[in-house]
Amino acid sequence: MYAAGNINVAHHLNFKTYLINHPEEAKAYGELKIHLAKQSPDDVHIYQNGKEAFCNELMSKAMKWASEREDNKDGQ
Repeated sequence: MYAAGNINVAHHLNFKTYLINHPEEAKAYGELKIHLAKQSPDDVHIYQNGKEAFCNELMSKAMKWASEREDNKDGQ
């Protein structure tokens, strides 16, 4: 949970909205999570570490996508 106005709120919302609008990315993310959960069902650290690079890449894409959407909205 984050305090109101915390930048992480926007990051998480952008991540979620990006996945909703990019179902192929959401599917790949879901498949990775399933694979990692099956691979190490009793070790949350392996699960978290296993998805970190993929999540960082998705977050970068999500933030760029959100910025482009905002730029397009401002340019109307």
